[in-house]
Amino acid sequence: MTDQWSLRHNAKPLTPTGAFYIRRLRLNRPQLRALRQARRRPIEDAERISQLELMLDQTRKEISSLEGRLDSLLERISRLTGLSE
Repeated sequence: MTDQWSLRHNAKPLTPTGAFYIRRLRLNRPQLRALRQARRRPIEDAERISQLELMLDQTRKEISSLEGRLDSLLERISRLTGLSE
């Protein structure tokens, strides 16, 4: 008796025990896949949050740098046009 997973993946169990687990326990049934995904999701979300926090920190530093550069350029324009106080 061939199970559907083996048919879809052209896979054969390596051992009789493996055949038992694939056939009887149906380790890849939709409910188990959904459970595994649900367990992985918080870990993936935490990793994504860490990445986004790093990007946010880098963006804030870049904004601060650009604001400093803007202040410097405004002062220079003011001096060049004789508007300095």
